[in-house]
Amino acid sequence: MPRLSVLQAIACLVLIAGFGVKNAWREIDRLLRWHPVQATVMSADVERDDSTSSEYRAVVIYRYRATDGAHDAAGVMILPELSLGDRDQANAIVTQYPVGSTVVAYVNPDDPGVGFLDRRIDWGPLCLVFIPFSVGAVLLSVSRTMRTADRLLSPPPAGTAAGTR
Repeated sequence: MPRLSVLQAIACLVLIAGFGVKNAWREIDRLLRWHPVQATVMSADVERDDSTSSEYRAVVIYRYRATDGAHDAAGVMILPELSLGDRDQANAIVTQYPVGSTVVAYVNPDDPGVGFLDRRIDWGPLCLVFIPFSVGAVLLSVSRTMRTADRLLSPPPAGTAAGTR
């Protein structure tokens, strides 16, 4: 594998890992900084995602009081952009939040109108970190092995004794 293509592949993997690091950091920040408040579930439904016809999202509207007054929010997962799944997954989430029930919501201290309900960690962002680094390590190892093999298998330069390199 030519050296340039290995470097290009590694650069792509670093970009993917950067996306994972960014989302993992957002997730950790929200888990550590966002404040718990009592909330009341106002509605809970399953919606089909507009951009794909095969994915669904649980939409749970809940009301809570923050320092600046009452708010309605709809965030269920820590990272809402990663909350799509199949219909059964969305239904399972909706059944956890019956209308009228009291739940704990986690509210953004910088923007009290934004919150989420489910504190489970999504491992997707971390996979976007570890998998590219693992693939990158394998690519580097293969590249070095191929360069070593090329050096050992190539004929000696003209004018040198065989066996002395």
